[in-house]
Amino acid sequence: MTEKPLTALSLHRSLKALTFGLVLASAPVALSQSAQASSKQAAANFVTADANGDGALTQAEFKSFINLNAAHGIGKAQTVKDRGLYDRAFARLDLNRDGRISSAELQSAGR
Repeated sequence: MTEKPLTALSLHRSLKALTFGLVLASAPVALSQSAQASSKQAAANFVTADANGDGALTQAEFKSFINLNAAHGIGKAQTVKDRGLYDRAFARLDLNRDGRISSAELQSAGR
């Protein structure tokens, strides 16, 4: 099965779904604004971490993605980083076990 190339919009939607489930805020309005800002930053972090530009993250690229998200206070990335749970988080997101996290897998995680 061939996946469609990632576009900025599809990447944003995938990461929005993932980030929305991870972002905590104290009020509904703050949650919406925080989730939207975090989603955009997470999308930018994904593109930055995707060193080979193939639209999916290897384990090494995923570690960079988590570290970037942690630096921006996104979701549970700081906990993953502090506790060294990169492999565990990667395994939960790599649904087809191909060693890469695609946009489709990120979308599935956010549902």
